[in-house]
Amino acid sequence: EATPLGGAEKFVLKFPHAVLTSFLWSIPYLRHLTKKTETEVVETYLQARWHVIAPDLNVPDDSEAIACMRIAVMAQSDARVVEVFRQLPRRDKRCLAVELARTGCTGQRFSSSPSVRGGPAFLVYY
Repeated sequence: EATPLGGAEKFVLKFPHAVLTSFLWSIPYLRHLTKKTETEVVETYLQARWHVIAPDLNVPDDSEAIACMRIAVMAQSDARVVEVFRQLPRRDKRCLAVELARTGCTGQRFSSSPSVRGGPAFLVYY
């Protein structure tokens, strides 16, 4: 229902618990916005989530790092999707890696993808 109460009820009662948990897990990272850029905060968050999602794997640090981390987070913490990504044809993998490394913030770049410029950022939403 299109009311504040209806919206709150939907958020609390119908929101998938895994998604809600991930959302709440991200809240503490917002305080870093006072001293870091949006992109730095997102990169720190993605690296921290990677440690939770794939604790036995090193945090990716190649040109596909941001894509791998974002895909794992978007897949609701299923690191297996990264292996599927890595098996894509080179051209498709490169396209996704570049698009997912776009920040959408003027002058900002992820440390693992310093050559990627422009925007808007590619957003996958379900």
